[in-house]
Amino acid sequence: MTLTMFGLLTRLQAHNEGAAREIAADNPFSSASCIRSLAEVVALICYLIEKPADLLRVSMHAGDGDRLSVGKLVRAAQREAPGFARVYEQLSNLAHPSYAGSTTSMTVTEDGHFTWRSVPSFKNEDDACVMYLWVLELTESAGLLWCRLYDAARGVATS
Repeated sequence: MTLTMFGLLTRLQAHNEGAAREIAADNPFSSASCIRSLAEVVALICYLIEKPADLLRVSMHAGDGDRLSVGKLVRAAQREAPGFARVYEQLSNLAHPSYAGSTTSMTVTEDGHFTWRSVPSFKNEDDACVMYLWVLELTESAGLLWCRLYDAARGVATS
């Protein structure tokens, strides 16, 4: 269990740092991708709290058939934190080629003028603040949830 649990911490740290760096760089696309990856690790922890024996499915002993679907993980996180699925969907819309992601670099002013930027940037400071808040909330939740997983997984041998 220990190495797998430490691996989760490493992933949490990596995605947290990546998200903070990309928000500071004014890049909404990369920010959303990093935050979505952070959310997926949090969702995995929620799932594993419910099914600690499935730590084997994410350990170094796991095979290709052991992969867990992201949908299953998001549903577990939604049970833990109602509203999680909505935030995850917003992040996915920004990270994937979609209307939300495609229009982030465009604005239409009140007088009907259209502007487009080739360099990614947030439309306004509020959008960047929301991203920072998502990172903060996910990171705080991850710490509490990781401790619960540690307690739930005692005795599960995975390495």
